[in-house]
Amino acid sequence: MELIPKYALPVHAIGIVKKGFWREARHLDILGFTRKSQPHFLHESAFLNCAMAVETWFKHHAKSERGICFADDTKARDKIKSNFRDFRGNSPFLFTGNSSSDGVLLTDFTDSVKFDHLVDMIYFGDSKESIFLQLADCCAFFIKRMMMGRADAKPFYNIIERQVAPQPLRLLFKPKLSRVPARAVAR
Repeated sequence: MELIPKYALPVHAIGIVKKGFWREARHLDILGFTRKSQPHFLHESAFLNCAMAVETWFKHHAKSERGICFADDTKARDKIKSNFRDFRGNSPFLFTGNSSSDGVLLTDFTDSVKFDHLVDMIYFGDSKESIFLQLADCCAFFIKRMMMGRADAKPFYNIIERQVAPQPLRLLFKPKLSRVPARAVAR
């Protein structure tokens, strides 16, 4: 993990609280949007929102540079590739900058996000065969534990903290429950 601060590598993280998500989204059942019909939705959402954050970072910090995405293989692979391809064309979403913490999606984007800097296609691989995917998994693990409020993650998170965006860490979805989330997804 020392590579992250040594080379000033940016780390983007978005979290989604799994617990309570589908209960909060039950009003979408009539549209066919259910846990059963969309089994990988949380994974897809975390990944795409992270990719949008990376694209936004490029727009503000490295306008003339390009990036390519590599990710750990997942069951959501085909859907993520399809969504990634859509964002390389015309973005299907317009973000207004509205944010809330009352059980809705949170975002800080101010316009439509089209992947102009993330080029080609997303490539999936086995993290067992890639040191950089292992590094990303390691960062995600400690970011997730920080989002969960786990004190044992702090010494490791401190290594990468200055490179992690956004600060403070934020959740894409947070239920209306008053309790601290038991599980979060970080990518």
